[in-house]
Amino acid sequence: MRRFFVGLVCLLLTLCAKGQTNVEGVIRIGQNALYYEDYVLSIQYFNQAINAKPFLYEPYYYRAVAKYYLGDYYGAIGDCSLSIGCDPYIGEVYRLRAINYIRTENFEGAAADYHTLITERGDKDRDVWFNAALCLNQLHRYEAADSLLDSMAVRWPDYIRCYMLKAQTALNRADTLRGDSMLDIAIAKDSLSVDALSAKATLSLQRQLYEQSESYYDRAITLNPKQGGFYINRALARYQQRNLRGAMDDYNVALQLIPESYLGHYNRALLRMQGGENNLAIEDFDFVLNKRPSDRLALYNRAILSQQTGNYRRAISDYTTVLKDFPNFSGAYVNRAYCYARIGDNKRSDVDERKAMQIRLNEAYH
Repeated sequence: MRRFFVGLVCLLLTLCAKGQTNVEGVIRIGQNALYYEDYVLSIQYFNQAINAKPFLYEPYYYRAVAKYYLGDYYGAIGDCSLSIGCDPYIGEVYRLRAINYIRTENFEGAAADYHTLITERGDKDRDVWFNAALCLNQLHRYEAADSLLDSMAVRWPDYIRCYMLKAQTALNRADTLRGDSMLDIAIAKDSLSVDALSAKATLSLQRQLYEQSESYYDRAITLNPKQGGFYINRALARYQQRNLRGAMDDYNVALQLIPESYLGHYNRALLRMQGGENNLAIEDFDFVLNKRPSDRLALYNRAILSQQTGNYRRAISDYTTVLKDFPNFSGAYVNRAYCYARIGDNKRSDVDERKAMQIRLNEAYH
């Protein structure tokens, strides 16, 4: 009986050892599946490990990683929370949960996790600090964000993204001059930073410093000539300086790079309209209206151009659509009256002229 009891104990110990080895082995297999981006399969292995030993933090964490790559951010957050419940001292789990919080726009949750990492875990990872400042910005806690960025500037004085975010923080607080100075610091530290140059150019454009804006876009375009948005914005700066040919050249290049740009086609249409290139302007407005059929200003401009190029029936159709939404728009009645007269429909032309006169009289006496 004693020998039987000892043998039973040894068997149970052996089974327990094998159970431990099997769970670790299952986790390793799941990690390999993660490495080869077979996320669904890896989740199956981590499920097995969790069923066997639900008190281990690792399988929850790795399952959260798999869910993150599958786009199941809420599921990943849940698994990170379970992992932290098993072991609250693993920094990687907080980092992963914070990223998933950001993906779900839960900046409060992300900021709390980054606060735990920085203040309680002493995390020295630069990206953690930067993401924490980003979240504080999103939460409109600008003073806290700026304070954290000041600490970053001491730790990592050459990290220009820090100064760019300080600039954004200042702009969010309507401190344009400080924001501008922060961008100057970023450019001084790295004169080849396309992001810093384009941010400075954009801010200069907003401040109506058009010549300065153009010069910074020149530098940004030299470094990154394939960024279509730079050309569209430089075209705006050039237009404000009456450089219409330069603006047109920029729109043409921009639309080669981003042919589906609504803004590019719209602005080029207006510029072509101003320059008397009516048929080309109509082509751009056709594109704009295919993208956004409800854009009544674009439709009205196309109607004017159709009228000027002798396509009166199309102009009438466009004016009619505009007038359905703006029945007191006297100018549209006047123009449509002209188009009706040109196709010989004098009856409708007279009706539109009387309607336009009535609207103008009402406006004069009210």
